[in-house]
Amino acid sequence: MKNLICILVALASFVTHAQEATTTTDSASGADTDAIITNIKMRTESGSKSRYSLAFALGYNTGSLEKPFDEKRPNLSGQAGNTDFTSLTGSVSGKYTLDPQRSFFGGVGVRWIVPSQMEKPAGYTGDKVDADNPFVRYQYLYRWLGVQASLGVTQTVFTASDLQKNGYVTQTGISQYNAYDFGGSQFSVGFIPYLNLGFFDKNSAAAKATQADYAFGITPFIEYRVNDWINLRSDSNPMAFEHRRSSSNANTYLRQRVIQTFAVGFAVTRDIYVSPGVLWIVADPRNDRTTTWVSANFNIF
Repeated sequence: MKNLICILVALASFVTHAQEATTTTDSASGADTDAIITNIKMRTESGSKSRYSLAFALGYNTGSLEKPFDEKRPNLSGQAGNTDFTSLTGSVSGKYTLDPQRSFFGGVGVRWIVPSQMEKPAGYTGDKVDADNPFVRYQYLYRWLGVQASLGVTQTVFTASDLQKNGYVTQTGISQYNAYDFGGSQFSVGFIPYLNLGFFDKNSAAAKATQADYAFGITPFIEYRVNDWINLRSDSNPMAFEHRRSSSNANTYLRQRVIQTFAVGFAVTRDIYVSPGVLWIVADPRNDRTTTWVSANFNIF
């Protein structure tokens, strides 16, 4: 717990200094969000520039590369809280923009487990269709030393039925998306540090084994911008750790398996981004343990 407190203090200090660093470049103090964020993926995910707007997201998480329409989806990283079945998801969120840098989001989704068949798959403990984890998020966009940055603080309430049955109640997440494009180069690199704090209402030994009360790590990535509307992206999780509640030692962390992704992103417009991708275990890249997905984000108003 002492280590966790140190992490929280460091993150609080980082957030404070990050907001103080907003005016370090001329573009960061401009009056337009797109002057701060030029990365096409970050730009769409930051939402519309209107005072009030809506955003829609769709996603299909398939099975393995070998059997994409199979009902099972391998949990490649071993992360707690994953639903190990294919799913079709959709969400809607509202955004209130305070200014070009600060905004609030609130949204909820719908999740359909194994949409390729009508019956609920064997071994799945939740509902086939359920509400998918409503959330509220604060977003702060800025630049530091030429790095495009998006700070997010998110509070999630778990409504996914399989997670609720394992005692999941809420999660507080803090993350910082950083991207640097070498002064306008087609290549950009970045990293995303994050901290998630989970809260639960079931304390059996079986439930605790599936619960991570805190998780943290850094996700590095590299992108190549083919043109103004297509980019290639790869990221990984070489430093991803979580503490399972089943561990009696607060300083014992489970390291997730290292995974790698490759995705192609299509920025159809400034406010529409579609991306198919593939995900595999770095140490064991087999077809039956490689998964795919496709996601789409739409901002309107």
